[in-house]
Amino acid sequence: MLDQVEKVVLGTMGIEDENVIINALKNGYQIIDTAEEYQNEKIIGRGIKHYLNETNHERTDLIIATKISAQSIEKNQTKKVVYQALENLQLDYLDIVLLHHPGLNFEATIKAYEDLLALKKRGLIRAVGVSNFDKDMIKLLYSKTGYYPEINQIEFSPFNQRWDRIQFCQNKNILVQGYGTLKGLKKSGLLSQKTLQAEAERYNCTIFQLILLWVKYFNIQPVVSAHKLTHLQQNIFLPKVKLARSTIKLITSLNMYENIYPELFNII
Repeated sequence: MLDQVEKVVLGTMGIEDENVIINALKNGYQIIDTAEEYQNEKIIGRGIKHYLNETNHERTDLIIATKISAQSIEKNQTKKVVYQALENLQLDYLDIVLLHHPGLNFEATIKAYEDLLALKKRGLIRAVGVSNFDKDMIKLLYSKTGYYPEINQIEFSPFNQRWDRIQFCQNKNILVQGYGTLKGLKKSGLLSQKTLQAEAERYNCTIFQLILLWVKYFNIQPVVSAHKLTHLQQNIFLPKVKLARSTIKLITSLNMYENIYPELFNII
């Protein structure tokens, strides 16, 4: 999966229209990320099927990911959720399955991780990973199973940069996917917005495109969410420019370690 790092992932939280998926695929998106919690796997599946039926593309041209909820992990329903996802998405295999959040019962989390590894051996999953896991949790998974996750999807933006996790994962050849990348701008304050706007104008791009270029500079794969065609296109057709060191340093200086989304899912 590390060879896919240059590609932008379409996150599908809140998507309720299969045409969004069709438009995304037609405009060059190849990686679609959904989750049990989003409750839209059937919609995503219809969009994928429609696209493949209309074009010359094959299933193998796409990378489809889903995530197992903390509730299902706690109830030991990981395998059941994977089979349901295959049915919902109308697929024979899943390219990526992540544990969405670490549960409070980490023994159940380890069991869920082992279940995913077993399904990978059977060919139903191509890559197993985690989401919202810190490095100590990943170390524990490795100590119990002997396998590092192939992906760790974490919140990452100019306003929430967790370099301890990123450096650990990249040192272990774990692909870091960053979600929430374009969120938080409104909460960042007028000064930050004006700073980013000035830098975006320097490269003749939008603020969002500037942030995505900054994310990709660190070999982090951005997970973006968009519904409108113009936003879908802006997020994937990035300008062919190299950000100056001063720009990288400026954006990185905006870090406030401020989460938008909760990381640990409290099931109690």
